[in-house]
Amino acid sequence: METRSSYVIVGTFVLVMVAALFAFVIYVAKVQLDDVRMAYHVFFTGSVTGLQEGSAVRYRGVSIGIVSDIRIDPEDASRVRVTIEVPSSTKLTQDAVASIEMQGITGIAYIQIFGGAKGSPVIDRLPGQVPVLPSKPSQISEVFDAAPQLLNRLINLSDRAAQFLTPENAQKVSQILTNTESLSASASSSLASIGRAADKSDELMANLTGAAEQARRMMSENREPVRDFTTTGLYDAALLIAEFRELVGNLSRLTSQVQRDPSGFLLAGPRAGVEPSGETAPPRPLDLKRAETP
Repeated sequence: METRSSYVIVGTFVLVMVAALFAFVIYVAKVQLDDVRMAYHVFFTGSVTGLQEGSAVRYRGVSIGIVSDIRIDPEDASRVRVTIEVPSSTKLTQDAVASIEMQGITGIAYIQIFGGAKGSPVIDRLPGQVPVLPSKPSQISEVFDAAPQLLNRLINLSDRAAQFLTPENAQKVSQILTNTESLSASASSSLASIGRAADKSDELMANLTGAAEQARRMMSENREPVRDFTTTGLYDAALLIAEFRELVGNLSRLTSQVQRDPSGFLLAGPRAGVEPSGETAPPRPLDLKRAETP
């Protein structure tokens, strides 16, 4: 009895597993039937190295499809036609642009779709035709296209370097380096001199600042005497200068009189001399009788 019950349990478990597997297969088939993929053609004029069938198609970094076919364009052998498939729910707009990008350091290429602004019209799909998605040169294609030119430039550069690195040029370069070292030493000495001059300039500025401070302090301490001098002392000094000028004028007139008549000036009476009016008095005649009287 126990053996029959164990057979029933095992059979029930097997039937349940078969039913679950059948349901899973039906679900997957339904999902695949509902997930209708739309094909687009992308034409590249550059290299598509690294891109292969089954490579990912990404839109703004999100994987939305795969590459289904890669071949030379039957109508133009100068370009490559890449066919991509994306879900019908993904609406690509007319401003969308595709390019080939590299994934990190692995070197795996994939199709990256850019653009798709809000409000842009969706790409039209005519019956029996595959829509064409515009493309732009990718970084990888630019690298591969520029590689031959870069290699040629490196070869030319190496040839010129070999021509330049002759013994004579090496000696000249060594001399230039020696001169440069001497110039650097001179520049260092000049900078040191400039530094010392700057220190002296700072010291001079400090002394000038101290002198200015002392002058300001002295002016502050002698403000009252300076005010008295400017009010009364200058007036007295002006009077003294005026009197000195008058004295100098009198002396000048006296000197002129002596030069004109020295004897008359010396032998004249007490009235001889300089008149107050500024004119010299005429000499008096000599009284001979009074002169002879003892």
